[in-house]
Amino acid sequence: MIKSEKFSYIFKRLKDSILYFGAGVLALPISVFTSPLFAKNMSSYDFAAIGYFTALMQMILPILNLSFYSYFITDYFKRDEAENKKVLVSLVSFLILSNIVFIVIGYSGLYLYLNFSESSFSA
Repeated sequence: MIKSEKFSYIFKRLKDSILYFGAGVLALPISVFTSPLFAKNMSSYDFAAIGYFTALMQMILPILNLSFYSYFITDYFKRDEAENKKVLVSLVSFLILSNIVFIVIGYSGLYLYLNFSESSFSA
């Protein structure tokens, strides 16, 4: 019976890991086929612009998400339904407001950077 519980625990963790990493694993083969098609039909300037702004997006995205889902899930079963809804509403409200502020600051900073750095990308 103990081996059965251990096997089900390992199977559950394996399933959770596949679900967590599945999107990235699924996106990789798609990008392997689509990237050459995009590159073939874009100028070098267009390809550079997409790479540049994709790199910026990957730096900014974690700040926009702030990983509050892990905080919410940590004590989810210790709170009752009403308290969970209250915490969820406050987290979502904070994320909406902080994202609005951060997006305004981020785009303003990017606009100023592109204008004053004499970048080949226009703002």
